[in-house]
Amino acid sequence: MKLYKVLRVTMNLREGTVRVRPTLMTTSYNDYIPVGSEPGRWTREVKNPRRCISGWHLTTNPAAYIRRDNLTAQRYLLAGGTREFCVVFEAEGRKASSDNARMNEKYCFGQIRLLREVQRQDWPQAWHDKAAGTS
Repeated sequence: MKLYKVLRVTMNLREGTVRVRPTLMTTSYNDYIPVGSEPGRWTREVKNPRRCISGWHLTTNPAAYIRRDNLTAQRYLLAGGTREFCVVFEAEGRKASSDNARMNEKYCFGQIRLLREVQRQDWPQAWHDKAAGTS
């Protein structure tokens, strides 16, 4: 089973900053991004991970977590020079939550590691549709 992590990248071109974060949280993933062909570092360990409460979450269905891109020139200006878009990584987890057996597409782990970015040209059409806001 392939597992994925969907992250949102926020670029502020006026300030020259780039921030990578989970779609719905504020924890930064900057220290865990894979470099070159090497996987990223394992995340810090969360004891007793529980789905939607604590731990690191992965999915088998990234389309459910991709948010619409904010890349058009008009939106860029309205957002004060900020551009946002999603990136998808293949990932692996360890120290699985005991409630993972009940899940269809969302899984929780005590630690995860991002293995490689799934390049946009390799995305299935459903992922592109979500990023474009057409689904």
